Amino acid sequence: MSVSIGFNLASQRNVAARRADTSLKLAQRMENSSWLQTRSPMEVRIDSEGTATLIGSVATEHDRAIAQRLAMLESGIWRVVNELTVTPLEETPAAPQAPAARPAAPAPQPRTPAVAPPPLDPSAPIEERLRTQWPVLLRAMARVPRDRFDVAALLRSSAQRHVDGEALVVRFSHVSNSERLQAELENPKARAEIERVLEETLAQKLTLRVEADGAPAHRGGSEDGGHLVRAAMSLGGQVIGEVTPEESAPRDPAPPEPAPVEPAAAEPTPVESAVEQKLPQASPADPSPAG
Repeated sequence: MSVSIGFNLASQRNVAARRADTSLKLAQRMENSSWLQTRSPMEVRIDSEGTATLIGSVATEHDRAIAQRLAMLESGIWRVVNELTVTPLEETPAAPQAPAARPAAPAPQPRTPAVAPPPLDPSAPIEERLRTQWPVLLRAMARVPRDRFDVAALLRSSAQRHVDGEALVVRFSHVSNSERLQAELENPKARAEIERVLEETLAQKLTLRVEADGAPAHRGGSEDGGHLVRAAMSLGGQVIGEVTPEESAPRDPAPPEPAPVEPAAAEPTPVESAVEQKLPQASPADPSPAG
């Protein structure tokens, strides 16, 4: 009796090709899976007995277990040899942040030179001199002695300015500033220095007159009752009467009228005396005889 044994080589080659194709597809599926993180290309080797060997590197032990389960789900694999290594993801230390650059300081702007006022022209109209020399006048007023308020600052706050005859009239929108300036003018030294500044800067001898909207003009002296009256009016008081110094001065009592004096008898003239001496004197007991 004889036995013949033969091998189907073509069938064996087909089985090997299918294992190789399964190994490649399984490795690609692991690399592209969103369930695990691979750290190196995956390699799967499947032998003729259906044993799959996993070779490569993953990030965690959990990824290693997931890869083994994926292999066990593949058709034709009966056993898995897991040779995957775990390579944790290195935590890259955050680069120290550079301190924020400070914004560049703006370049200093060149100072604009102050425009000098035009030179004083004494022949120009006084209103034009007042307009052109007003800044110079304010600077010069800084030397005026003051009791409480700065004369230059008060003048700077005035609303209108003009020359009326021999007076510089400054008008204020607020009575309070006009009252303050008028109080400073009551100082003889301050008034003298103000008039000196006016003459120097405007080339004309002027006095200063203060006015305010809705208030009588302040001309100095006792015309407006003095600073006490103005202060009372600013608080709501009203002038109900005025008494001049002559009226307020005490008067001497009138002398008593003289008693009536009876007229004295007229003295006889020399002629009347001579006639009386020649005439006979009549006695009361002896009536004078009839003609």
